[in-house]
Amino acid sequence: MDADRLSGALLFALGLYIAYEALKLPLGGVRQPDSGFFPSLIALLLLCSSGLTLLATRRNEHVKETPRFGTFRVWIAVVALILYVVVLNRLGYLVSTFLMMVLLLQGLERLDWRTTLGVAFPAVVSSYIVFRWLGVPLPPGIIPL
Repeated sequence: MDADRLSGALLFALGLYIAYEALKLPLGGVRQPDSGFFPSLIALLLLCSSGLTLLATRRNEHVKETPRFGTFRVWIAVVALILYVVVLNRLGYLVSTFLMMVLLLQGLERLDWRTTLGVAFPAVVSSYIVFRWLGVPLPPGIIPL
């Protein structure tokens, strides 16, 4: 069993366990989520993504790819997350998250700048709007909103 299948199967099992435990809690609704809403949502996303991973490994069994710069990409992600934690309170959610996304999209995906900015900016703004709508307190930093 290769790494993709193993990780997909383990994450699917974890998603089932989280769903089982989350359904013991009151769910609530989108406008008034209760204690089981977020864990149920996470379980659903985990089940979907791990299921897709399992399906993709079955479909691509004959394709063997050798990862290029795999370790280097992992270190880019680790450094980006550490920097994000360090600067989040100083720079605020909007600036920190935007910089992290740019670093990840440029360092990991090697996208052109137009695509990087076209993905990072709307993703950060929309996530900010959703978090504010849900009442999540975010550090304002240098852009007080």
